[in-house]
Amino acid sequence: MKKKTEKKKVSEEKTGLEVISVKIGSRVPATYKGLGGTFACFTDSCLRKQTLPGFHEKGFIAEVELKDTGIVLCLSGKHSATKLREVMDIALLNTGAYPEKGGKAKYLIEVKSEK
Repeated sequence: MKKKTEKKKVSEEKTGLEVISVKIGSRVPATYKGLGGTFACFTDSCLRKQTLPGFHEKGFIAEVELKDTGIVLCLSGKHSATKLREVMDIALLNTGAYPEKGGKAKYLIEVKSEK
């Protein structure tokens, strides 16, 4: 009989990866994983450049607020939750973050549209 070996759980941080959670309304948050610095790159684009990666329309970002463990992002116009999810999927893919099932998120991006 083969001996079962236990795999050690290594934190995402130790592997050089970071997990980002995206919350839109009351829906279950979507989770993305990218290399260390992915969230910083995304946040820099939103705060300093006022653009979402992959979207270069002026005024697309109405407001960005920095929080302790993430950001609150308000996009101009009225968008459905499905549209916001599509936009965030494109923006995070352009930053190097890919959809991931599970994982404990270190950063949170709350997304909403103007009312």
